[in-house]
Amino acid sequence: MTSINVNESPVQPPRRPLRWAIAAGAALIVVAAAAVLVVALRGGAGERTARFEVSADGTEVMRLTYGSRDETHGLRSDRDTIELPWSAELQIPEGPGGVLVSAVNARPGVGTVTCRLLVGGEVVAEKTAADLVDCGARTEDLFPR
Repeated sequence: MTSINVNESPVQPPRRPLRWAIAAGAALIVVAAAAVLVVALRGGAGERTARFEVSADGTEVMRLTYGSRDETHGLRSDRDTIELPWSAELQIPEGPGGVLVSAVNARPGVGTVTCRLLVGGEVVAEKTAADLVDCGARTEDLFPR
């Protein structure tokens, strides 16, 4: 016959690990909520659309370059010319670097060339010159804080 001791209590699992798990879960939820709030306030997932524009009194430029730290494009013509007005768009990633558009007048000294850089629909740089023109901005300045 087996005897049962009534004074013995069943083994209780330790409560401390459960408390730590609950605290860690709550901390994770707070951090995730803060990250979502930062992304929402900054206006997206770390990219903005940049629009590059070039126009001129005449209708042509012979060299045009535009891009960002991640993507650079060049249009160059030694014989022919690039017809204006011209525009292109790129997605600009958040982080250090810059964006730039430059153009060289096909007929230096005759008329002017204008470049514009727009980010989020707002003009962030605009210049006009007779021969060579460039518009640029630091990437850090293009993202609201």
